[in-house]
Amino acid sequence: MIGAVILMRLVPAGQCQRTVQDGCEVLDPTTALYATCFEFGCPGDSLLAQIDSLCCVVASNRLRQQGAASEAIADKVQRLWRVAYCPSEPSWEEHAHEDALRAFAGILHDQGLIS
Repeated sequence: MIGAVILMRLVPAGQCQRTVQDGCEVLDPTTALYATCFEFGCPGDSLLAQIDSLCCVVASNRLRQQGAASEAIADKVQRLWRVAYCPSEPSWEEHAHEDALRAFAGILHDQGLIS
């Protein structure tokens, strides 16, 4: 799964004030923040794809937390994870990149920072 967590300060340059409170640097309370998270998984939206995705996540978490009974099982779980969430096709990565750029532009446009 390719993902990005975005935290943007939505103020024009030079208008953001920083202060120190209790030893921590903080933004002025009038600073607008926009936080979002994008995840680009590829299993699909069908019920079967969602079930497969859930099974893959559960198996991967179990492997990470409890280990596997054998190397063969560990290899199979890791292979399933790579196939489901780390595709190697360049077209998939290009599509995720285009989706991310479209999302960023939408956010910035919605906030009035670009037209």
